[in-house]
Amino acid sequence: MSKVGASGTAKMTPGTTGNVNVGVWQCTPCTEETRGYPYDQCCFVLEGMMTITNQSGHAETCIPGDVFVIPRGFNGSSRMTGNFKNCSITMEPEAKGLGNV
Repeated sequence: MSKVGASGTAKMTPGTTGNVNVGVWQCTPCTEETRGYPYDQCCFVLEGMMTITNQSGHAETCIPGDVFVIPRGFNGSSRMTGNFKNCSITMEPEAKGLGNV
């Protein structure tokens, strides 16, 4: 996971295949455990606070205005202590066996 403050930039380079999705995600207070996250995802925090901890124990806290990237394959946890909302761009890998349609 990499975090960039509101004045920085986050770079994700999509391949020529796979889907790119944009959406708004929100939740109430919770903790989510993630193993082998299936996508590359870039998020802009709109509301609340999220602490993301990787499998090595490194934690980053994101607040409104922050941008963070969760790479495909990420293992760790996300903890939201209050209502949370972000705008995300998700890049899915190419579906196997479909080729160019």
